[in-house]
Amino acid sequence: MMRSTLASTGLLVALLAAPLACSHPSQVSFVSNERPNAPGSSRSDAPPTNAAQAKSALSTELPSDEELVEPERPAADSKQERALVHIHTPNGSTCSGVVLGPKIVATAQQCLEHDHEGPGLTTFEKGRSYTIEIASSALTWTRRTALYALAPACEWKDLDVAMLVLAEPTPFAAPLRVVSAPATGATVQALGFGHCRGDKRPLGQRTAEVRKTRGSDVVIDAPLCRGDVGGPVVDGSGGDVFGLISHRDDPEGSPLRTTTIARIDVGPARELLAQARALAEKGTRPAAPVACH
Repeated sequence: MMRSTLASTGLLVALLAAPLACSHPSQVSFVSNERPNAPGSSRSDAPPTNAAQAKSALSTELPSDEELVEPERPAADSKQERALVHIHTPNGSTCSGVVLGPKIVATAQQCLEHDHEGPGLTTFEKGRSYTIEIASSALTWTRRTALYALAPACEWKDLDVAMLVLAEPTPFAAPLRVVSAPATGATVQALGFGHCRGDKRPLGQRTAEVRKTRGSDVVIDAPLCRGDVGGPVVDGSGGDVFGLISHRDDPEGSPLRTTTIARIDVGPARELLAQARALAEKGTRPAAPVACH
């Protein structure tokens, strides 16, 4: 069973996703979806963001943001910044994400709010969709809604990757290409909307070194925080994406400040992306959830 619980931490509320069942359900249930898309390029209709309502749908294993700030404008200095998106869940929490196709956004699995038992496909009922804020050509926000969410059949710590299928194509941001994870010692760039204590670097300077690669994860030596979860980590040479920001790698109190990155170049993540493409382009629903092992 997939469940999400919200735990208050001062003015911020962090979402810790409950473990997902690794066994496949005998049948994935679907609900009807009549959700209309409501794009807009103005911040005037953005979700409420005052301190009493703002929530952060992010791993409690990453430090809390210094403050939960709604970005007034999208980042747009590079193709990878233009592909970075801000996600609002039905319950008002937030995550980062990245455009991987005209109607596909990838984010961390822990950011999802599941409305049915079992992993796989969620079809959103009216009023329960995700709102995705994407850069427009005027460098303002354009809003899109998600029709579907796809998650693998495993716990998020085994594969912290999910796909959102949008109601309408992205207007301006070109999708990033998925590339193989770089080797140990390579320089990478982490992008997300988190505001970490003491870190004043602009997005273009949030670079890090790959410390190690292990299975479906990469560990980088970057101090990131909860608002960054789901954001892309890109190859420093070509600017294409190989992973998503997931959780802290060091135990609490450690002098090290590394972050675990969920790889999207591994087989299960690529299979999940293929399912999202089939759903976005042809309306083909997956026959079964993606297995992580």
